[in-house]
Amino acid sequence: MPMNDSLANESTVDLSLVLPAYNESRNLMEGLPVALAAFEATGRAFEVVVVDDGSSDHTAEVVRAL
Repeated sequence: MPMNDSLANESTVDLSLVLPAYNESRNLMEGLPVALAAFEATGRAFEVVVVDDGSSDHTAEVVRAL
């Protein structure tokens, strides 16, 4: 996934969430929106990095859609 230009400077990110994901499309569909809402509620700059290691269940497509 391309990096958002606003995230290119590390000092602009206050919080980072790194999620390893292997065949987690169903869990990400439910859990990622909750995590995003919680991060947005903080009012701080954040990034979410989902690391997909060759899933066969469309994990990457789900993340891109969210």
